[in-house]
Amino acid sequence: MTFFKKKSLMIVSLLIFALLIQVCPVSSWAQDASSDLEYELPEDIKIKKENYESLFVIAEKYPTTYITQVNNQEERLQSLVFVQEPGNIVDGEMIIDLPSEIVRVISFFRQVNILGENIKNVEVVWERPNDENIKMSEFWRSEDIIIGRGNRFVVKHGDYEGHRLIIKGTGVINRIELNEPNGLAPFFDVTAWSVLGGDKDILPINIDIDTSKQLSIEGVDHVEVEKFHRVYARPISSPETYITNVFLKEKGFLPGRQILKFGPALETAYGDPNAPKLKEDPNKEGYSDYSFFEEHYQKDQESVDLFDANYPTDMKYVSCYNYWPSWMRPDVPNNPHGTPAIDKFEPAADLAAEYTKAYDRFLDGRGPDYIEVVNEPTVRSGWIHHDNPDLDSWKLLAEFHNMVADRIKELSPDVKVGGPTSAWMALDDNNFSLANEQLRFMDLTKDSLDFYSHHFYEGNDLILHETDDNYGGYLTGRLEADLDLLRNHMILTDNVKPLIISETGTLHNGPTDVDYWLLLKNFNSYLVRYMNRANEFEMIVPFLLPIKWWQKEAPDMLFTYNEDGTVGEPTKLRYFLDLWQAYKGKLLPVHADNDKVFVHAAQDDNVIYVAVNNMNPQRIAADLNLDLDDEDIYDIEQTRLYLNLGKIQFLTQKLSSLEDIPLSVEETSIIKITLEEAPELEDTLLKKTYYGDKVLQDTGVEAAFQISCPVEDLERSTLRVGFGRQDGFNQPMTVWVNGHEYTYDLSFSNKNGRFFTYADFKLPTNILHQNNEIKVLIPQEGGKISSVSLITETIQDDDDDDEDDEDDDDED
Repeated sequence: MTFFKKKSLMIVSLLIFALLIQVCPVSSWAQDASSDLEYELPEDIKIKKENYESLFVIAEKYPTTYITQVNNQEERLQSLVFVQEPGNIVDGEMIIDLPSEIVRVISFFRQVNILGENIKNVEVVWERPNDENIKMSEFWRSEDIIIGRGNRFVVKHGDYEGHRLIIKGTGVINRIELNEPNGLAPFFDVTAWSVLGGDKDILPINIDIDTSKQLSIEGVDHVEVEKFHRVYARPISSPETYITNVFLKEKGFLPGRQILKFGPALETAYGDPNAPKLKEDPNKEGYSDYSFFEEHYQKDQESVDLFDANYPTDMKYVSCYNYWPSWMRPDVPNNPHGTPAIDKFEPAADLAAEYTKAYDRFLDGRGPDYIEVVNEPTVRSGWIHHDNPDLDSWKLLAEFHNMVADRIKELSPDVKVGGPTSAWMALDDNNFSLANEQLRFMDLTKDSLDFYSHHFYEGNDLILHETDDNYGGYLTGRLEADLDLLRNHMILTDNVKPLIISETGTLHNGPTDVDYWLLLKNFNSYLVRYMNRANEFEMIVPFLLPIKWWQKEAPDMLFTYNEDGTVGEPTKLRYFLDLWQAYKGKLLPVHADNDKVFVHAAQDDNVIYVAVNNMNPQRIAADLNLDLDDEDIYDIEQTRLYLNLGKIQFLTQKLSSLEDIPLSVEETSIIKITLEEAPELEDTLLKKTYYGDKVLQDTGVEAAFQISCPVEDLERSTLRVGFGRQDGFNQPMTVWVNGHEYTYDLSFSNKNGRFFTYADFKLPTNILHQNNEIKVLIPQEGGKISSVSLITETIQDDDDDDEDDEDDDDED
């Protein structure tokens, strides 16, 4: 690196650093001092720990099953049966008293399973003595099992008496059990209230930043702020949102997406007796009476003025449709999100088109640019036709998308329509059967859809690379493996379309620092990963709601409510916006020497920003290496966001050098380097991915691929291989690139659970040809090589750019 050259600046800097060290040590690990301290668990965590430990006492009183964790042979509690009366008939209503000792521990289990016969249509209500009754939240139901969500049974400490389950309808109940599929360990994990990674060595990491070149990721050469700086909201909403918009505007974030539910919003107006309501067309069964839109959806100047006061007039955003009106839904029970009947697809498509046109008129041309046809229909609750084994439900889903897209574009030709707005992107599930359905969906919608959209969420795991079983989320490699498979198939089928990630984040909420940390860390980790594939996306929308006016007590929103119902202060989720607020500029090439450290860099005039995301289960000390030549460093700052001793730490600190920069476990830091003057970017480095000629090849045999790519002016090349298998692999992977052999140890994956990830191989550039033969062998059968690709970095010829510009001018 280039050190400070001006002696006066250096002396002043050293004096400042000497003072700063008294309050925030910077070049050594600030957390080290606390590593050896005794720490006190918070009171609520002590209670949670006591409740958890009580579970293994009461387990001796009930029928239970245990499983053995394959790696450490730990015995784990999987299920506990607290009602076992085979043949217990429900005829009208059955009341089941919940023992207080069961209520105390229910939320530790993922599932509350009700097993019986002919129970698909019964209603299950949780009666709470000191609160309103609620329906049991469910994962799934069939004739012989209802799988409820155990972690939604949360009660206040001491409020364990008087709870009951009320089952209404007809059927037979045989037993009710608590179930945790992966088993509950016999101890309560207090890791979150310790120093994360404090029991492991600190990893030294090198990060190289090239300040002589501008990076282009297949044409994207700057930070696309409007693409990535979004929150989960619609532009025109409740009055509270215009208060929160002041904060969002200051931070440079915009609304990205929300859902329009036709039934609740238009047919019943959310129960407002005075609101106008959409009705069925009396002369055309299944269709809606569109005079409603003519009367109530003319240009509304007040809404237009609100839009223009808060956002750019040409702001692009997404709207998703869901929950069709009652006259379009099939006459069946348990249709939680209003799937339309098959014979009502056309009226449903027509309503979507008429509403799209009417809402755009209402906002005088400021309607959504992107429409998602239906929300999360890749799972049963979002598309009930999956329930019928006699139907090709995915083909029906594609046909419905085509019908809606074609009809919308008839009336609103500039609007882009897409889907399937996937809820669960575990493409490797059931030996990649879900992948096959997703790829088929793209084939069937190729001529009608303009984009494809998906949702990616993590669970509530604290350290993703330290789970006992194979991790089921996306940030340990499944995200890239998924996206590579989709992209590879698009290219092979001449169907390359942009992606919209319209929800992404964490399936968790809670009011504590640890709860907020689980959301924040994943927001940041996802964002770095998405930005490194910026060319593939039209928009990224974190599931971060500014405010929930319909659920004012919810903790998982950007702003809370005061007791008097007014908008309160921002929660700690604001740190996501604070961290990224200033991040902008031209992209710079940057690389880390560790495959669990993800980096991104940008230059804005004389400021260089480097985003570092540490996904190791260890802390790291990073050295940033700059090739600044004659430029001087004026100032260095690190903005940190991490968890320590159960508390979120958000701070900006001065650094005396670019060496030994500390990052905690799953921390994302932004290092801001201010230079005396802006570096001159002499060349453009084009980063491009070239995919293989096939996807989803079986393991157990050698899989051969062909990849064509240019090799002139090649500076760096990486082979990426995606692969997966239930319960992982117990044998290594071997790859050959034009005859050159590489191996990759897979023993880390040899444990329970779905496994899907990728491996990168850094290749000498001189072994690549214009046409390359790639062979991959994982001897163990039962898995897939999902995709292979070559990621190249090439000096872009400015003459080629000029020629392209001339061609563009000619076309104009």
